Amino acid sequence: MLTRKMIAIVVPVYKEEKSIERFIRHLYSLDGDFKVYIAYADGGDATLDVLHKLNKEFPFKIVHSEKSRSVQMNTGFKQTIEDKIMFLHADSYLDKDAIVKMDKALDRYSAAAIKIKFTSKRFLMKVVAFRSNIRLKLYNIAYGDQVMSFRREIFIDMGMFKELPLMEDYEMSRRLKKEGTRIKAIDSYVTTDARRFENGGILKTIILHKKLKFMFLLGYPIEEITRRYRDER
Repeated sequence: MLTRKMIAIVVPVYKEEKSIERFIRHLYSLDGDFKVYIAYADGGDATLDVLHKLNKEFPFKIVHSEKSRSVQMNTGFKQTIEDKIMFLHADSYLDKDAIVKMDKALDRYSAAAIKIKFTSKRFLMKVVAFRSNIRLKLYNIAYGDQVMSFRREIFIDMGMFKELPLMEDYEMSRRLKKEGTRIKAIDSYVTTDARRFENGGILKTIILHKKLKFMFLLGYPIEEITRRYRDER
């Protein structure tokens, strides 16, 4: 039975026809009482067909959205009724107990996120994960692949994600920090696909992300930051 006591999991999905079945099956193998909202944007592939097939077996809700991760997450959120919301990427796999731990954490905290590790065993990717987890614990900054999660009222009070073409997660973390809202680091892990680092070159991608972050902090127009990202990745 659907109640506000369940935790909502909003998943933005775009062009995931090859991996979405594995993701869904893994998600529904996890512990916890949750409702899944797939915020789907059409990429012209067979993702929606796969989702419809899986929907006969798993009770997730498909929410159609314009393409853009921030827009998809907000659109998915607007369909939820639950008091606790998790935002999970479709290339990320939670530990068995992660949803249960997040549910309990959001009883005490307004926002939370999960420690990250990557599928890659390469040293530089271990460094990226370590830095991300330290950044969350010490500096109250989480990124989207760390499963940013909220109590419903705080997410609404914050105005949801700013509908930016990128960096909506960093922007939200900075606003939460400015408001004095702690992002609780959950003692569990999410394992994320390292392909976006490996495809573009790990060191090159790390440097690009640093450059984009500094451009954002210096107040460059988001359109220029997006153009730089697309040109250099």
